[in-house]
Amino acid sequence: MEYGTVSAAGMAALIIMVVVGFAMPIAVSIFWTVKKKVSYLPVLIGAIMFVVFALGLESIPKYFLLLNGSNLANYIMGHFWSFALVGAGLAGIFEETARFLAFRIILRKHDKKETAISYGIGHGGIEAIVLLGISGISYLMYAVMMNTGTFDVMVQQIAMTAPEQVEAMEQLAQALQEVTLGNGFISILERIMAMIFHVSCSVLVFKAVHDKGAWYFYPIAILLHMFLDVFAAMFQFGIITSIYVVEACIAALSIIVAIFAKRVYDKMNL
Repeated sequence: MEYGTVSAAGMAALIIMVVVGFAMPIAVSIFWTVKKKVSYLPVLIGAIMFVVFALGLESIPKYFLLLNGSNLANYIMGHFWSFALVGAGLAGIFEETARFLAFRIILRKHDKKETAISYGIGHGGIEAIVLLGISGISYLMYAVMMNTGTFDVMVQQIAMTAPEQVEAMEQLAQALQEVTLGNGFISILERIMAMIFHVSCSVLVFKAVHDKGAWYFYPIAILLHMFLDVFAAMFQFGIITSIYVVEACIAALSIIVAIFAKRVYDKMNL
């Protein structure tokens, strides 16, 4: 079976995504820590906590509630309201709890408000590296294989050893053929907005930890995080059919939350 090739524009988009995925978070973290003359430790802790909680611990309930093929998982995956509630809820609870524990325990001696920004850069930055940089490298490798004719051979080998994975590889090939500079830049914009959102939520949770009368900022951050992730669920279920509308909604919410978080940040006397 012929799987086609990836256009020159698509290859360029993948390369740009990889470069930006690594360069953007590194550049932002260096700029912030040098400009403010603050420790790089909160940035590293933010990155580590994302990996541990979002990529590690969150995957445990996600497997049992969404991915293991049980009747419960099939029901949740088959209904928008349950999928949005569980999927977005897990992301909100685990990631915002990671921030809370980091500020309360690991970074308790780093009680200046700049710590919130540093942590958010690390949290959002490592997500960009994983989703744009590392994933982009794998997509780029598959794209090169498609353009050199070796992708077909690989799929034939997979068909003999793991035939259930063939459909996924065919879908991947189709998706790579549809990559353009336009949707490549959309992916980059999404990561920029995500970093802004992560920094904003970090400010809110930092406020909850260091201001005894502001504990409610922690559940507010969870709810905002859940709300942001609902847009992706709406796209997956066809409620919103345009990816551009989804990204516009995510960008709008990220900016609104950032404005709110900046006001909170400016009023903190820490």
